Amino acid sequence: MEKIKFRMSLFLYLAMSYLCIGLVSNMAGMLLPYWVHDFKLESTVLTLLNSMIFIAYGLASLPHGILSRKIGQKKSFLLGLLLITSGSLTFGAYPSYITGLISLFVIGTGVSALQISGAILINKISDYEEDFPKNMTMTQLFYGIGSALGGLLLNQLISVMHLPWAYTYFVFAALLVLIFIFGLFLKVPAHVPNPNPTSYLDLLRQPFVLIFCLGIFIYVGIEVGFATWIPTFLTTIKKFSTHTTYEIMFLFWATLATGRLLGGALMKRVEAHKLLTIYAAAAPIFITIAVISPFKSFAVLGLLLVGLVCSIMYPVIFSSAVGIAGREKETSMAGLLCFSIIGGAVTSPIMGYVSKLTNNLSLSLVLFASLSFIYIAFVGIYAGKKKAV
Repeated sequence: MEKIKFRMSLFLYLAMSYLCIGLVSNMAGMLLPYWVHDFKLESTVLTLLNSMIFIAYGLASLPHGILSRKIGQKKSFLLGLLLITSGSLTFGAYPSYITGLISLFVIGTGVSALQISGAILINKISDYEEDFPKNMTMTQLFYGIGSALGGLLLNQLISVMHLPWAYTYFVFAALLVLIFIFGLFLKVPAHVPNPNPTSYLDLLRQPFVLIFCLGIFIYVGIEVGFATWIPTFLTTIKKFSTHTTYEIMFLFWATLATGRLLGGALMKRVEAHKLLTIYAAAAPIFITIAVISPFKSFAVLGLLLVGLVCSIMYPVIFSSAVGIAGREKETSMAGLLCFSIIGGAVTSPIMGYVSKLTNNLSLSLVLFASLSFIYIAFVGIYAGKKKAV
């Protein structure tokens, strides 16, 4: 009974934590228009703010993996919450471009700690390794809900309540403080440091590590690429109004979130790696429909279907890699996978460069999406073979 109670409380705590992480980590893109106005800089320069969180992932993930092995997942998770809170409070108190760069880097560093230690905590929810992808998908559902609700909450705070955009960071910081306090009382099994931890270099000598890390790099890259360029695609090519575009993007993130609920249910009947392969194979078809269809309704439907099939990709790739690595190597594996999230700072600018070079944003979207999802389908097939060995 105690074991069931612990697992339920751990799941609920992680779910609420990921919801808040989704709110905070996706604020940058939505606040970009306010930054353009207040900081008096070109939007191309300000996109660096949006990239700082992913740059922080790349630089902080490996050290956090080492730290988590030494101090344990709970302490590392709480440290991540403190970093995100301090970054949010700093940006809210001193809103400027330079402060923003520093604060968002600190926030990204904190999110990196949460992703690494959170993934290992999720693995403690069940003793059965095959439950890990399902549990991670269900937990990531709340991250998706936070991402979807972020825009609505920001609009409520800024447009309806007339709160300055910088003060919204205080609101999110208050939520994070509550999560931190609850975490202090969460009972997690005592941490026993591994006397012979696997080094990152040892792991990198194994081919499966590079395959899965590249999978995370590519997936996060294309997800951020969609978040960055689909609004421009909808307004300039499909001629939707700005208001309608925001509504479509909300539906996109909401579909991605609810898709994780559906994916978690499907994984009770279909193996996670098979579902990943099927979804990744379907994704290029859906994005092509969205881009080439002359009908606006088909464009929206195609984008929502892309959100649906993207829903399980990150948690399944991540959990499959950690599962293959094994319990003794899970923290080091999680560190390398979180380092790969730096793809979010790489793919989007390249997509923009290609669309400018070819003067064809539609081509850039279809090209990068197709290449990305074909590789992810390969990762699904590869995960099945590794599991069978």
